[in-house]
Amino acid sequence: MTRNILILIQIIFFSAFLCARVSFAQETPSQAPAPDPSLKKQVQALTAKVNTLQSENQQLRAGVPPAPPKRSEEDVREIARLKAALDQLKAESERSIAQLTEKSKRLSAENQALKLETQKEAEKSRTEKESLLADKTVLLRDKENAVAQIQNLQDALMKSQKNFSEWQSAKNALADQAEASKKESAASAQKVQFIQADLDDAARKTRLLRAQLDADRKTFAETSGQIREMQNLIAKLQSENAKVTLLKEENAKLALQREATEKKSAETASNLAALKTANQEFDKARERDLGRIRDLKADSEADLSDMRNLRTSFQSYLDSLIASLNERRDKSRSASKAETLQAALDADLADVQNLKSNFDLYFESLVSHFEERRAKMPAKET
Repeated sequence: MTRNILILIQIIFFSAFLCARVSFAQETPSQAPAPDPSLKKQVQALTAKVNTLQSENQQLRAGVPPAPPKRSEEDVREIARLKAALDQLKAESERSIAQLTEKSKRLSAENQALKLETQKEAEKSRTEKESLLADKTVLLRDKENAVAQIQNLQDALMKSQKNFSEWQSAKNALADQAEASKKESAASAQKVQFIQADLDDAARKTRLLRAQLDADRKTFAETSGQIREMQNLIAKLQSENAKVTLLKEENAKLALQREATEKKSAETASNLAALKTANQEFDKARERDLGRIRDLKADSEADLSDMRNLRTSFQSYLDSLIASLNERRDKSRSASKAETLQAALDADLADVQNLKSNFDLYFESLVSHFEERRAKMPAKET
């Protein structure tokens, strides 16, 4: 019996150690409050009761060893529930990973589509720019041709004006000569024939000059028409230049839009990189949390198993102690001091039964509190 009492003392100290360990495990993940002081009082009461039993049963020598612990149906259900919770946690982790992967793929597709759209806009802008440059080259060439034609027309006009001036000078000279001839006709009749010939020659030259003047006038009219056409062409060129200016402005707007699109694409790429970094950090944190959860579950399962084994062993010991006391009481009924010994044994039996009842209540409360804290651990970690 002394050996059983020592075993009981060791069990009590081991239960106190487990209580401290449970308190530490509860305070580590979620900073839970301290255990109920009534539990500590019950432990102290149990310790005092064990000391009393040890002092009162020093003469007892025999005892029944405790039966080996057996796994109860409640333990099997608890293990199944823990496995189901672990499977649910794994499923939630896989769903989170799948959602993050899908989101990353969707962002990559949007970024690729934005890049393709940017490339199309850049190609369109480049094509329009090349078309504008080609149109500008054609307009410049037409403008140079028009300027050359205007210069030729101006040269022809100056030549016609010079011929007209020469004809006017010749006409004035002939008029002067005719006037001089008329003045000299009274003085010399011999010169009349020469003067007439000169007049005929002058008339012929005059006709030639008139024909040339008519041709020059016709050329001048044609030149004036060409000048008007050149003026219309110049107006058209000016209109085309205005269109080119508008096209340049449109090209500048397209360039600004392209820069804005490129900037947006760069921002999208930066956001995608930040999202990838956040996803990687989330995965690392999730792995760390899962590792801590697995460690806490393993520790809690080991502690719970030890506590249940302790409870089973202690209950078996108390049952054997009660059976021994009953046996002693039955044997002492035929002794000489039956009433005194019977009263003492009854008191001891009542104390042991109270001890068993208090111990059962204590362990029920401790196991229930521990299971409640352990059930809350995965929900807080995830």
